[in-house]
Amino acid sequence: MLSYEFEASILIIRASGESTPEDRQLLLRIIREDPQIPQGSPVLLDLRKIDVTCELTPAERFSLMVEQLGPKMGWVCALLPPSKPTDETKTFQVAGGSFGLRVEVFHDESSARKWLARFQSNNRRASRPSG
Repeated sequence: MLSYEFEASILIIRASGESTPEDRQLLLRIIREDPQIPQGSPVLLDLRKIDVTCELTPAERFSLMVEQLGPKMGWVCALLPPSKPTDETKTFQVAGGSFGLRVEVFHDESSARKWLARFQSNNRRASRPSG
């Protein structure tokens, strides 16, 4: 199951169980078209309850998310991984860097939100470093 919400100026994307590439594309298109989500939103990506069985690498999944969110995606992303950091988690950080994004890994939502709150006044896409 995939869902999203916009709370306290943060775009929160939650994934649980399994999802298909079509499910992910649909959710990201809905977010991109949602007029209540401002451009350049900081993103909290909650994958704590996801079943990871995907044909794409973590870098490919992250790249598709960034491309499909388009200007809605800000330059900072907090990641709540399904378990302790792994090589895959590090791959998300590297993939984010290739887009000029700063990706940090957290193990609780409160810490992730506090970190993202630091960037809310400077979260517009225009401030994203080129990369």
